[in-house]
Amino acid sequence: MAQFWLTYLDMVGLLLQFIRATRTGNWSLHLACIENMLPWFFAYDRQNYSRYLSLYWQQMRQLPATNPPAHKALSGGCFSVARSTNSFSKVAVDQCIEQTINRQSKSHGGLIGFSRNPGTVHRWVLTAHERAAVASACDDLVKAEDYDGTARPHKDNTDSRMKRDQSDYGKLAKRLAEFSHPFLGEDLISLSSGKVCSAQATSDLLSSHTQGKSAMSKFVADRLESQAVDFFTPISRLNLKTFSETKSAAKKSSKTTAIVADRSLFGRLLVMAQSRSFDLKELFQHELGPVPWALANADGSLVKTPKSKLLLALEKKVDPLESVPRGPAVMVDAMALLQSYTSAPPTFGQLSEQVFQQLVSYLPATPPARVDFVADQYHTASIKSCERSKRTASTEPLRVAVQRPDQAIPTQWKRFMASGANKAGLIQFFANHWSSTPELKATLGVGRRVFITVGQQCYVLQEEEGKSTLSRHQVSRLTSNHEEADTRLILHAADAVQQGFPDIVIRSPDTDVAVIAIGSASSIPGRLIFQTGTQQRRRFIDLTQLSQKLGPLVSSAIVGLHALTGCDSVSSFSGKGKTAPLKLLLSNTRMAEALATLGVNATSDDQLLSACEWFTCALYGNPGQQDINSLRYQKFCAATSCAPHKLPPSRDALHQHVARANYQAHIWRSATTAMPEVPSPVGHGWQSETDGTLSISWMLQRVAPADILKLVSCGCKTRHCVSQHCSCKKASLACTDICSCCSCANPFGAVLEQNDSSGAADVGTTACEGDQNSESEESPGADDFEESDSSSDSDEDPDQELDDSL
Repeated sequence: MAQFWLTYLDMVGLLLQFIRATRTGNWSLHLACIENMLPWFFAYDRQNYSRYLSLYWQQMRQLPATNPPAHKALSGGCFSVARSTNSFSKVAVDQCIEQTINRQSKSHGGLIGFSRNPGTVHRWVLTAHERAAVASACDDLVKAEDYDGTARPHKDNTDSRMKRDQSDYGKLAKRLAEFSHPFLGEDLISLSSGKVCSAQATSDLLSSHTQGKSAMSKFVADRLESQAVDFFTPISRLNLKTFSETKSAAKKSSKTTAIVADRSLFGRLLVMAQSRSFDLKELFQHELGPVPWALANADGSLVKTPKSKLLLALEKKVDPLESVPRGPAVMVDAMALLQSYTSAPPTFGQLSEQVFQQLVSYLPATPPARVDFVADQYHTASIKSCERSKRTASTEPLRVAVQRPDQAIPTQWKRFMASGANKAGLIQFFANHWSSTPELKATLGVGRRVFITVGQQCYVLQEEEGKSTLSRHQVSRLTSNHEEADTRLILHAADAVQQGFPDIVIRSPDTDVAVIAIGSASSIPGRLIFQTGTQQRRRFIDLTQLSQKLGPLVSSAIVGLHALTGCDSVSSFSGKGKTAPLKLLLSNTRMAEALATLGVNATSDDQLLSACEWFTCALYGNPGQQDINSLRYQKFCAATSCAPHKLPPSRDALHQHVARANYQAHIWRSATTAMPEVPSPVGHGWQSETDGTLSISWMLQRVAPADILKLVSCGCKTRHCVSQHCSCKKASLACTDICSCCSCANPFGAVLEQNDSSGAADVGTTACEGDQNSESEESPGADDFEESDSSSDSDEDPDQELDDSL
């Protein structure tokens, strides 16, 4: 921004004026420069300069009244020293002392190595100035032999120096031309690296002088004029952000810092409920924790499962293709291709040409042929915010504005690709560079076209006679508001079929794309071939044939199944994976019919919620149960350990989960529509934050009943919990195992004694015995639905200590 660079020029001009005041002995200019420098010292927290220079400036202003002779001497230039008759050669007094007395004392023949005897050193110091005067006189005597009495010009005005300066100016201008243009766009960017300042840093940089001047005025008024505040009281720091925040961030600790949630709360609430005779069935209608453990991790992130296992299970139903038919249209996931690069070429121009040549290599030699380079859009309010935050948790994004082909690519490629704004700018740069580079025209050839999406727009690049570069035209029929390339790839595939390409190859490593294609295959009159895997294990899957073998009902239900059991925006069920839900779907037509309705409408109704609740009960091993809260309680009583993430979610948390899955499935089912009308995700399992981003709404009700939330405990040591000093007694509550009291006389001990004698109040044992019998009546294959392909169960059980204590 021009305002910043003009401010920078003002600062340089101020420094030059300060030097001029010293070199010429101009006292008024010296004080004016000090006054103008002070706001900058306050702005950037230079505490000592701010404190003592303010005092110096105020005292020097008052010098005409307090000490007129001193003011007259300083006004005459006595604050700087001229050691020669050359023009513009005065230096500050402290600098003169360093060049004379101190130099003579510290150079050869001075104090260094003279003596270690304190008395000798003391006598030497007392006479140091006399020896320095003798040494200077000797120097002057030697120089006087060559001095003719005329003043020499300043060295900056000599012919040789002016020629060298002129050469340096040319080199500087040439170098600056290679840097980023500072006045393009509204962002404040670094000249050398192109890194973009954050909004906060930009605001601070542009307002730093104003804020510093305000702090200076307050300091002078409070400490120097009114003296209401002690002069030596610490000065409050402004902590303004600068370009330094774009430097490489320090590596974070590899240890997991999950401080948001505490699973021990689950056990504490259970102890409170049993000790205070609360109905456990009602208790398990709540999650008993800040997040639903079956769906969320301790840090509030989504529980994930390997999505690829769903595709691996499905592709076994068709024979793999050995080769791809000649002459297909190729759809390429842009971000997947760029993320596959472990390193990048030196410049953005070289990267652009490398990507273009790779896209052209996918095309057959004979036209017609097309390749579609399909990229994501990056919205602030995105349902993938949680997933993107997780991906960038260990890699802080590095914001860089891509402006020209010879601009160097940051060495930290992964940090560059962690920024959505960087990726959007890179795609825009590709489109501009491809259509303005003559060498790429011969690479593409006649009859072959490249489609590229930039934001909502889509452009086609092709060779046209009479043009030295590739022509670029907007394709209005492919203008789309799809946020994800997952669905936009299917839109482009459908368009390619309509344009006469019978075979479409979709190159993507994402299972989401394959699932969407299976669900949309029946509406696309062409063959969809999914290419995935690594270079050594590349696979070609005929998704159209797979959809036909599954049938229209299961093909549609696969979309709902994938959304419900975990994708980028929706969590999976902890420990359940993808294979077990698929087995349920393929073995039960009613479940297929239920999941086929997921995503038909953007809003989930009661019928859909009930159907998904029944499916979840079956997934947790009890297809005869349709009440998830009852199953949750039964599982707790029947289990040998009560790790909370192994229990099904509560109905409240499940309904929020279904709302998110339904919203995501609705977006997927609209893949072949260019501009679908999709409502806001707020209220569909997400909520809006103050900064405009989205966060997951895990639950609507309290984590536990209101009575249990009174987590009152005491630590009485001598009063035996009989007086109002006991927090439990004061709240009319019995002490529990959570309390650390000694010799407790609160009814807790009596309650336990009564429970042991009658056996009726042992809620956990009684309930578990009854429900253990009901568990034994489940179908023998219920345990088959448990699966180990979820990453949440691969590590040591974090609840082992809790299990032992309970």
